Amino acid sequence: MTGITVAGGDISGTVTVTIQQLRDSDTPEAPQLADLLTQLQQAINESTELAAPDKEKALKYLDKIGKLANDQEPDRDVISMAIDGILGIVSKAAKLLAPVQGIADGLRKLLNL
Repeated sequence: MTGITVAGGDISGTVTVTIQQLRDSDTPEAPQLADLLTQLQQAINESTELAAPDKEKALKYLDKIGKLANDQEPDRDVISMAIDGILGIVSKAAKLLAPVQGIADGLRKLLNL
């Protein structure tokens, strides 16, 4: 059990670094993207409905979104698939789905997906 928590903690730390790199970016939408990703990270981490492996998968998708969004020309198709991946995972957690859907919609709008 401890190993799962540590693994989840490691990916959460990686996500935090990715979000900070996005905040440091000079693209105009970077601050808003970073805020949305931070909200998403917090929602996933604080969920009591998601199992540790699901949290880890969702955070990996979130990290992918942050890294791709920081590219000069982000791959919007891959970002969209990562958002869908997160939504698929959190659909297992009834209380988490509505807020995550709202954040996902904000990401799609900001990234013109």
